[in-house]
Amino acid sequence: MIPGGHPCRYGHNAIHHSYVSCCLRRLVMADDPIRSEHIRRNDETLSRRGVMSSHRDHVMSHILNAGRNGGQRLCILGAGNCNDVDLETLARAFDQITLVDIDSIAIDRAVESLSPKERTSVTVIGNVDVAGIYDRLDGIGEPSSNISLVDLIELANSFTISLGEPFDVVCSTCLLTQLIDSVCMKIPESHPQFVELVLTVRNRHLRLIAELLAPNGFGLLITDFVSSRTAPELAVMTAEQLPVAAMKWIANRNFFTGVNPFLLRQRFQQSAELLRLAEFKYLSKPWKWDIGEKKFAVCVLTIRAHA
Repeated sequence: MIPGGHPCRYGHNAIHHSYVSCCLRRLVMADDPIRSEHIRRNDETLSRRGVMSSHRDHVMSHILNAGRNGGQRLCILGAGNCNDVDLETLARAFDQITLVDIDSIAIDRAVESLSPKERTSVTVIGNVDVAGIYDRLDGIGEPSSNISLVDLIELANSFTISLGEPFDVVCSTCLLTQLIDSVCMKIPESHPQFVELVLTVRNRHLRLIAELLAPNGFGLLITDFVSSRTAPELAVMTAEQLPVAAMKWIANRNFFTGVNPFLLRQRFQQSAELLRLAEFKYLSKPWKWDIGEKKFAVCVLTIRAHA
């Protein structure tokens, strides 16, 4: 069981779980700046499901394609409001769905849209820090803290997480940049160990996806890698223009820290610890994720666990 995590099988004490989630939310907002920021972002994007339809179609296509190979158990890391997916369709395609996020109430709201029968196949594991360092990271710089970046790097690399039985499909939905951004909230880029901590968080997340897979299972790392804030032309770009533009952005080092898609692919293809667990399958063409005032370029990297 993950420290701080709490599973809820829908159809069993869901009302009580929702009440507890509300209480936890108020406490988190008051005392935990990093979690509070992620909760705020979920609240801010709650009403933007409509504009995300094209992005959602891409995500669903990749998940369902992975599930066609006999997938019965699906895990979504960073589920949040579930704006990235169509839960109703997933509930019909998979026997069991596990939704994992730091924001319990966001997942609860999403699951409430399902029918009672569909909810019975869904397990929510909320209040989960899948980087394993948020509590310690929040204390960095505080007079009472004796935690160092060396400690954080070790913690990020070695923490473990258990979500029950392995999964046929594991999908990380634009979570990696949020994990890295949490580091950026507390550690200045000028710090000599900033890059090492970011890469440790990133590499541990790639390994986590592979570790959660059942034999022959598929892992999907769906990640945004640049936004219209630094690539304003993205806002009006067509799908046909995007692949060429993405190559130029990456060549010009215009991408979020730690998520150059080609270096992510290289990590999957060359890391001994990952190669022991899974085989890299492909890197998709990029697509545009519209969340309203900002647009992101997104891609998916797919791996398959060994038999």
